[in-house]
Amino acid sequence: MRFRAGLVALGAVLMTYALIGALTDADADPIGMAVFLVVVLVGHDLLWMPLVLLVVALVATIRKKFARPGDLGHR
Repeated sequence: MRFRAGLVALGAVLMTYALIGALTDADADPIGMAVFLVVVLVGHDLLWMPLVLLVVALVATIRKKFARPGDLGHR
């Protein structure tokens, strides 16, 4: 659980850094930034997340198939 909380905190710090950089850049093109953000959003939702979910599903299936009795029990 601490690892997940650390990843969330790291993501928040990186997003804050990116937002501050985008807002303080005097030479930034607003249209270019908007296009970039849309491309990142679409790439994340249509490519990255389905790939991650597929890998998680495959690992869970393999784990259930090859687990010894008692390995998948309650903690």
